[in-house]
Amino acid sequence: MYVNMTTVNVQPDKTEEAFEYTMGDEAVRLMRQAPGFQYALLLEDQSVAGRVSSVTVWDTQEQAEAWYTSPDYAELIKGLGPLLTSAPERHHYKGYTQVFKEPTGA
Repeated sequence: MYVNMTTVNVQPDKTEEAFEYTMGDEAVRLMRQAPGFQYALLLEDQSVAGRVSSVTVWDTQEQAEAWYTSPDYAELIKGLGPLLTSAPERHHYKGYTQVFKEPTGA
């Protein structure tokens, strides 16, 4: 498992618009089609206005890098451009395990 965290600063009054764009139908479709994509999580920092992070989980580092260097990703970032106040900052992690709450009754 390979995890990428991308953090950007968005104009504080445009955070909702950035979320809607980032998780809109087209962006979700493109991510779901990307080989190795497992899931994404979008986070809004509660201590810094306008700071937004996305966490994406991939099968392999190579598949993640293929996505982040793809024309589809470049187009998504270009679309966010007018809302951003900083360039995306990416961090890479090797994932070891996931823990989820036990399901309760059916």
